[in-house]
Amino acid sequence: MAGHSGHPKFLSSLSLIQADSEKALALSRGPLGYRLADLIAQYGLKAVKTAERRLALIAGLQQLRPKTQLIGDCRFPSEGVRALAQEAQVGVGSLHRWRTRFIKAGKAAEGDPVLAIYLGFTSLIDRKKGAVLFSATDGRIRVNERIRLLIQGLYSRRTRPSGSKVWKRLVAQCVACRQAAMVPLERGFRGLYKVHRCPRCGFELSYSTVLRILREIPPSVKALGREGKRAFRERYGVYIPRTYQDLRNREIFCGDHHEFDLFVYASSGKLFRPWISAWLDLKTEVLPGWFISARPNSETIALAYRHAVLPKRDKIMGLSETVYVDNGRDYRSHYLEGTNRDLGRMQLGTTELFVNSHGIRLLGDEAMEGLWRQLGVSTLHTLPANPQAKPIERFFGTVERDLIQELPGWCGNSPETRPGDILKPLLRQHEHWLAGRRDETPFLHVAEFALKFEAWLHERYLRTPHTRLGYSPMEAYEREYGHPVVPSERALDILLMRAERRLVRRNGIEMFERGRWYWAEELAGREGTYAEVRWDPRELGRILVYADRGFLCESKNLELLGFHATLEQFQRYKRMQQVQREVVMAHLALMHMAASDISLLELATRPEGSVAPTRKRLKGQIEALATQSPVSFSLAKTSARPIFTSRAAKEAWEREHGLIGGGGDGR
Repeated sequence: MAGHSGHPKFLSSLSLIQADSEKALALSRGPLGYRLADLIAQYGLKAVKTAERRLALIAGLQQLRPKTQLIGDCRFPSEGVRALAQEAQVGVGSLHRWRTRFIKAGKAAEGDPVLAIYLGFTSLIDRKKGAVLFSATDGRIRVNERIRLLIQGLYSRRTRPSGSKVWKRLVAQCVACRQAAMVPLERGFRGLYKVHRCPRCGFELSYSTVLRILREIPPSVKALGREGKRAFRERYGVYIPRTYQDLRNREIFCGDHHEFDLFVYASSGKLFRPWISAWLDLKTEVLPGWFISARPNSETIALAYRHAVLPKRDKIMGLSETVYVDNGRDYRSHYLEGTNRDLGRMQLGTTELFVNSHGIRLLGDEAMEGLWRQLGVSTLHTLPANPQAKPIERFFGTVERDLIQELPGWCGNSPETRPGDILKPLLRQHEHWLAGRRDETPFLHVAEFALKFEAWLHERYLRTPHTRLGYSPMEAYEREYGHPVVPSERALDILLMRAERRLVRRNGIEMFERGRWYWAEELAGREGTYAEVRWDPRELGRILVYADRGFLCESKNLELLGFHATLEQFQRYKRMQQVQREVVMAHLALMHMAASDISLLELATRPEGSVAPTRKRLKGQIEALATQSPVSFSLAKTSARPIFTSRAAKEAWEREHGLIGGGGDGR
C-alpha cells in the first residue's frame, strides 16, 4: 500500500477529500463516485462524512516529512504531526491507527489503486453496535433490498435453518458479485460477529447484520415459510366469526374430545390423564351431555349424547337437530354414521317385524344404519385442520383455567408450563401410598374428579354471565326452552349399547364366560330360542334382552351386580384368576412330586421334551399322583437344604443326613 501512496490517481483522489459534506459529494466525479451513494445508503451520511474527514487527515499525515523525530534514544511524533492532531482535535495515536487501518484494508485490492482507495475508505467508517432497529441514523452495515430479501428467503424455508447456517452460506459465496468467498476482516469482533468482506467487489457483511435482518421478518411470514400453511392458518389466518343469534335452542350440538391437563388414578391405582367427550349447544353455550373416560372412542361419543338427551338436573334434555363434529375416525365411524344397506325384496308383513326386532329404520328397500340416522339427527362436519371451526374448544379452555388448574395433580399442557416442583412430590407420595407407607394419595380418583366437574359445571359455569350472551348459559337456555324431544330410555339403549345375539337356555343367558348366567322370569318358556342382548360396558351386572316384538326383560347377574363391575375390571379379574390357578398348580405339582419320591434333580435330568411338561400333562400327573397312596420319604429328600455360613458346617450337615458317601447328591 505504500507504493500506492505515490500513485497520481491515489493523490488526486485524496486531494478531493474535504471536511465539508457538500464538497465531499465531488467524489461522484472521481474514482469512488459510482459507489459513494451505496455507502451513504448503507452507513448513513454522518458516518460517511466522518470517514471523509479521517481520510483527509490521513492524506495530510502522508504528506508530512518527517513524521517522527529522535530525542535521545527514543522516537517521538514530529512537530508537524502534533500540530495536525491538535488542529483536528484528535490524538496522534488515532491518526496512526486510521492510517494503519487504511493501508491494511487496501492490501486486499491486489494492486488496483481505485479499489484500494475504496476499501481503505470503507474501513474508516464506524459501525455502531446495538443501535435501535429501523433507525435511519445508525452506522451499522446496510444492504440493499435485493440482498435483504435473499437473506430472509434463505431463512424462511421448511427446513428451518438457523441464523448461523444462513450466515455460513452467505459468506461461502459473495451475494453481491457471486464470484468469490468472503474473507473476515482483522478488526471487529471475533468469531461469528466478525465482519466479512468480498475481495473482488468489496461488499461487507456481518453476522449481527444478518440477525438484524432476520428479526425484521414479520411473524406471519415466518410461520408460513418455516412451519407451513397449517400453522399460518391456525395462528394468523383470516376467518369469519360465526353468529349464533339466528339459531334455535338444541338446533346444533358441537361435539369433541379433550384430554385434561390433570392426573387422576383408577381403581387399580394407576395414574392417567382423563378424557372428556362432550356436546355443547351452540345457541346457549350449555353443556347438555358429557362422558369422562380413560380413552375416547365412538362409544364414549354415543354415551355422552345419551347423557345429553335424557332428563337431568336443571331440566336440560332433548335431541338436537344437527351434530357438528370434526373429521376424526371415531366421529366418522360406521357405528355413528352407518351406511345404507340393501334389504332386497321383503315379504308382506315383515316390515314391522324387522323394525321391532332390529330397531333399524327403513327407507324403501334400504335399512338406515348408524346412530345419527336412527335418531333422525343430521350430521355436519368441519373443514379439515381448522380448529377455529369448533366453538367447544373455548369451553375446554375455560375448564382448564377455572377448574383443572386448581385441582391436585395438574400437569400443564406443555413441558414449559408443567409444575415439576409441585408434581414430583405428589408422584412420590402416590408411590408411597401404593406401597402402603401412606394412608391416602394426594391425587383424585376418576369418580371423585367426575363429581367435582359436575359440581363446577352446574354451580359455576352455567350460572356465570357469558361474554357473547350477556347473561349466563342457564338463563339463555331457559329463555328459549321450547319443546325438547326426549325418546324413551329403552330406545336409546337399543342404539347406544353393545349388542349380541344369544341363545336362551334353561339357566337363562350365558354371557362373557362359561358359567356366567343371567336370569329373569320373562325368559321362562323361551328356552332354545335366540334373543338380542344389549349391555352397558360400564355395568355388567345387568343386560337388556330383546325378542322379536321388542324389549322383553332386564336380566341380572347378582354376583356382578353387587359390585357394579365394568368390562375392564372383569377382564382384570379373569387375568388374576388365571395367574392364581397357575401358581397353585405349580405348587401342588411340587408337593406331589415330593410325596412320590421325585426330587428336583431327577426332574432336571429327564430326557429333553419332558423337563417342561405342558399344563394339560402336568394337570394329569398331579391328578394321578393325588390318587396314589402316600409314600414314606426320608428327611434327606424332602427337607429344604439350609443356608450354611461355612464349608465345615455344610459338610457336617451332609454327613449327618447321609449325603456324603451315601445316596445323596454329594454337592
